[in-house]
This record gives sequence, structure tokens and C-alpha cells, in this order.
Amino acid sequence: MTQRSCRPVPLQVRLARIKKRRFARALNRAYLAGFEKRYKKGHNNALLDVVDGCLRTGRKVPLWAAQLFCDCYLDFADGRVQTLDQAFGIPPTTNRKFETRKKHNRLRPKVVYRIVQLHTIENMAIDGELFAKVGRELGTSAFDCLAPLLRQRRQARAKNSYQRHPLVRSHETPSLKKFNR
Repeated sequence: MTQRSCRPVPLQVRLARIKKRRFARALNRAYLAGFEKRYKKGHNNALLDVVDGCLRTGRKVPLWAAQLFCDCYLDFADGRVQTLDQAFGIPPTTNRKFETRKKHNRLRPKVVYRIVQLHTIENMAIDGELFAKVGRELGTSAFDCLAPLLRQRRQARAKNSYQRHPLVRSHETPSLKKFNR
């Protein structure tokens, strides 16, 4: 007679795990789609972010990212470019930008985790108050928590904005609908 080495998992626990897995898969698909969109818009570092995220979470690297990554790496390995930055199309950074990016990259996972935690568990709205609270908890300013988000919004706004001429009245300004097709 064999004994069972573990107890069966209750149905509610199994259903909760299934729900978490589905949510994680949906989140991963959205993550990958967002980075693919960024890469297609010309942000070459999005390719490295996809590969890094997939390898760290143990998920498969999507075919489009794997192919591009291998092509870029082989350009470097075959000597067609001098550095990996050139191979992946990443522009050189100044020391000030490097230090700022290093600080933001160090804070980003902590900020995202805490914001998701406060938003889902404590039902806080995602607004300035939430970012200020997270900034106080992490010992930084709310701006440092918001900086990556603000930078993305600013870039999107710059691409979509339409500069009006100071001599043109607002009712003479063409609508943006025909420019955003």
C-alpha cells in the first residue's frame, strides 16, 4: 500500500492559482506587445528590454525579438561593427544621463511593485498622491518615481502635438483628426 506524499490542493486554491497564471500570461503578452511597438517606433533598446525580461522571468523570448537579437549580435561577432552599442543601435550616453538612468533603473522595479501593490490591495487611485507616498517610502521624490512615466508621455506628446502659429486663431486651426490617421 502506498501513501500519498502530499495532500490534495483544495479547489479554491487551484482556481486562485489558475487565475493568477492567466493574469501573468496576459500581463506578459501586454509587456511584449508594448516593447514590440516601442521597437517598431525606433527605440532600439526595447529589444534588449524584451530579451532581458524574458530571460529573467523564465519565459520564451518571442521569435521576432530572438531573430533581431541574433542578427545584431552576429553583426558584432562578425566584426561588422565595433561595439555592441553600435550593433544594437543604442546611442552613446553622457555621464550625467548614465547616472540618472542608473538611479531610475534601480528604483523602477521597486516603484512599479509598490504602485501595483497599493493600487490593487489598498485601492488607491494612480495619481500624484500615490507617487508621493511611494517616493516617501523609497526615500526619493515623487518626481523620481514619476520620471520614467513622464518621459514616455512627453515623448508621445511631442510626436502627436501640433504647433499652432501665434497669428492663427484657434477656430482657424485645422483639427488634429486628419493628422492622426
